[in-house]
Parts: sequence; C-alpha cells; structure tokens
Amino acid sequence: MKDAPAVAGAIKPGEFYGQVSAERAAGLDSDVMLTWAEAKGDLKTFADDKLIGRMPAIASGHAYAEEDKHVSLAVTNPTPLSIPFVIDRFVPQVAKVVDGS
Repeated sequence: MKDAPAVAGAIKPGEFYGQVSAERAAGLDSDVMLTWAEAKGDLKTFADDKLIGRMPAIASGHAYAEEDKHVSLAVTNPTPLSIPFVIDRFVPQVAKVVDGS
C-alpha cells in the first residue's frame, strides 16, 4: 500500500502527517480510505457530512473505519505478537472494502 498522491502532497518533508481542509475532501482520490473510529457509526457520520462524504473512497463505499480499539492499536503499532491478530481481524475487513462489499 502507498499513499495516494493527494495525501502524499499534503505531508511536508520530514513530517509524519499532513492536513487537508474538509473543503478539499473531494480531491482526495484513492483506491481505499482506512481510518479508526472513536465511536461506532463514525464512518456513517463521515459519509453523511456534505464535505467529507465527497471523498471518492467514502462516496464509492471503499472506506473502512476500525471501531475496535484493540485492533486499531495493533494496526498502528505492529509487533510480532500483534501481526497475526491484525491478519485475522483487520485484513478481512480491508479486503471487503477494497472489493466494495
């Protein structure tokens, strides 16, 4: 996996992350959008937002927001012990989103 050009362009050299205003969300074209959720239903909140919902991956159903904190932490801080956990719980969800199902 690699960052979409719009995402890569928003990250300054030497920085770990960047910011894009909600007004520019429609320009964040990518095959899939992966994030975590603070609460159940956050992805629906994103999709229903008049600006964020215009992100192509969200609008086309190719977005996933992990709601399980244990899985989110295992994905963002992988260790030899957490990788099988991620493969069992996160990867199948990502595959569904990539397929659009």
